Amino acid sequence: MRIAKLTPHRIRHWPQEQVKVLVDSREQQPWDLSPMRTETTTLATGDYSSACGRYLLERKNGVDELISCMTSGRERFERELKRMQAFESAIVLVESAYEDLATGQYRSRMNRDSALATLVAWQQRYQIPFQFCGSRTEAERFAQSYFHQQFKAHLAKLLEVQRTLAADGQELSL
Repeated sequence: MRIAKLTPHRIRHWPQEQVKVLVDSREQQPWDLSPMRTETTTLATGDYSSACGRYLLERKNGVDELISCMTSGRERFERELKRMQAFESAIVLVESAYEDLATGQYRSRMNRDSALATLVAWQQRYQIPFQFCGSRTEAERFAQSYFHQQFKAHLAKLLEVQRTLAADGQELSL
């Protein structure tokens, strides 16, 4: 199968409708990522993944769920963070404001300084960013942008391969 000729202009204006995101089948209330295409499947790691499997997103539906990962679910979540390191890009999105964590506005009795220290330690140890989005709607928007930008970056890499092959009189095909 021949790949359509990529150009910087086509990549810059690549429509979201042509981006496919895999959604873990265990997601109870999946995000609306339209106009992107989604497919429900079982993911070994994370809650959302690019169709190529290089980019991963772990969702936390609020600061209470994140705190739970710092307390009773700590070992399981740290194994998840370790697996996330294998991806080209991975991120944890939290559907709450950072201020909720920083000011201790959560149900757990975990000390807020301990919670902040854990967050910083995880980011340093695993090199996985945590993005606080403030709300579900903003988290959905961030996820759309994340997958769209990652897809376009992947296409830009393919363009470089396409150019290198063309210089040798070859073409990129699958």
